[in-house]
Amino acid sequence: MIAQGRVYSVDILRGIVIVLMALGHSRHFFLLYDFAPTNLTHSFPAFFFTRWITNICAPVFVFLAGVSIYLAISRKGNPGAMSLLLIKRGLWLIFLEISVLTFFWHTHFDVIQLQVIWIIGVSFLFMSFLIYLPWGLNLGVSIMVIAFHNIMDIIDLEYISDCCRIMLTFLHIPGSIDIQNVIKIDVLYSFLPYIGIMLLGYSMGRIFDLETQLRRRILLVSGSVMLVLFFILRGFNFYGDPDLWSVQENGTPYSIMSFLNVTKYPPSLQFVLSTLGPAFIILPLLENKMNTGLAHLGKLGQVAMFFYLIHIPFIRTIAKAYHLFFDTNPSFLGFYIIWIVMMATLYFFCMKFRSFKASKVSISGYWWLKYF
Repeated sequence: MIAQGRVYSVDILRGIVIVLMALGHSRHFFLLYDFAPTNLTHSFPAFFFTRWITNICAPVFVFLAGVSIYLAISRKGNPGAMSLLLIKRGLWLIFLEISVLTFFWHTHFDVIQLQVIWIIGVSFLFMSFLIYLPWGLNLGVSIMVIAFHNIMDIIDLEYISDCCRIMLTFLHIPGSIDIQNVIKIDVLYSFLPYIGIMLLGYSMGRIFDLETQLRRRILLVSGSVMLVLFFILRGFNFYGDPDLWSVQENGTPYSIMSFLNVTKYPPSLQFVLSTLGPAFIILPLLENKMNTGLAHLGKLGQVAMFFYLIHIPFIRTIAKAYHLFFDTNPSFLGFYIIWIVMMATLYFFCMKFRSFKASKVSISGYWWLKYF
């Protein structure tokens, strides 16, 4: 039974996600091609897979947030206090996304971009009352939402009212909303599937109360089943993703890219299976690894919010400086070297903050540190 202490495998996996997230955002600012990495008409393997490997970030980050909610309740045994904290943190994260993080991405105020921090905030608000429901009901609802939200893909936005379209944009189908031609809201992360993912994480958190071997077996079997189901659904183009794969004329690598090119916005069933499946398999392999080199990732995972806040302006500033001196994209080798150096620098600042937080968080004047 390990839920009473810190679950370091969760910290390490969160740290892995953070590192890959920084890779994805570095790609966004450094590799300025005039086509998307998932556009198989123009993309190429190195560009595609640099983007594809980061698919794991958002769903796993949200899933682990759900696990952490369960672990916090298990340690403190006070759902009421957790519910209030979830409301406060949810509103705080939504505020950060709308104000600070939107500015970091765009440096102007005529666009509000709703991304993963917003969706975690909204999911926290829903979780503030879902934690009172029976475990079996929550698990069933989470699976139902993840499995069947793609049924809504058939809705044609051209044939519904503006009000319904706006509601559907926030609920399931990402898009843009113009407010009096003054402010544009870009909803990149619609909340329905991610509430299902966080609720699944909360429900699965219960397995950390189990004996070690049983917990590992459940995670490995669950992850394997998810991957098998992904290959079946994807292989037959049966259900779970609006974009079908096909054999590509320009060779096997592009056919593989087509097969793996599942829909992220919103996260389709196939997308969730192909990202959470590996995460379930990786989690038990990370147990008892805090005395290895992976401990650095675990420490990074413990200050995830602080990392998120500083990494966007940091990476963007370095990228602008690079493109100021060079009028071409870096080579992929050069890009990965730049990313590694930036990660080392960010790790240094994060460890300084981690030490500061550890020394101050119990002092009343530093109550705000728990929101980072």
